[in-house]
Amino acid sequence: MNQQYDVLEEALEDLSTSVFHEFNSMYSQSYTLNMLITDNLQTLKDSNIQISTKLKCIELPFEEATDEYNLFKELLNIGINACQSFSESVIYILSEDHYSQIVFQFIYPAIADETEKIVGNKVLEKIIHNNNIHSVYRYNDKNQEMRIALIFQAKTNERIE
Repeated sequence: MNQQYDVLEEALEDLSTSVFHEFNSMYSQSYTLNMLITDNLQTLKDSNIQISTKLKCIELPFEEATDEYNLFKELLNIGINACQSFSESVIYILSEDHYSQIVFQFIYPAIADETEKIVGNKVLEKIIHNNNIHSVYRYNDKNQEMRIALIFQAKTNERIE
């Protein structure tokens, strides 16, 4: 009887951990990002990839409504593909505002410099160009980490709250 309780306790702990990781991955405060993460949830689970978000600014100033969706979709696909080389990984998605600028960061593990996959991506190039976004791509060889920073100019000169 005690052995069955131990097995049940272990199963509940595994289930609790799984639900915790899935919920944290799916909840990002951005409807668009939540939808894309949910669409990729099975791939994320199968590849043992977690998503960690910290979005202080969720409204990005895009000219076209579809640009946000396409940007997040392309970045997520690039990150998931890069993470396939790792047995376990986390993709970090962050945003914050600095007076008249919004800084959006997408950080993921990568074995080699992934810059060519970003710069050569026609969808990303078009979105970045059409929305006057300043982009910075930095690969950290020591930590095997790719960091994409996108800097948006707010539509007004006032501080974003």
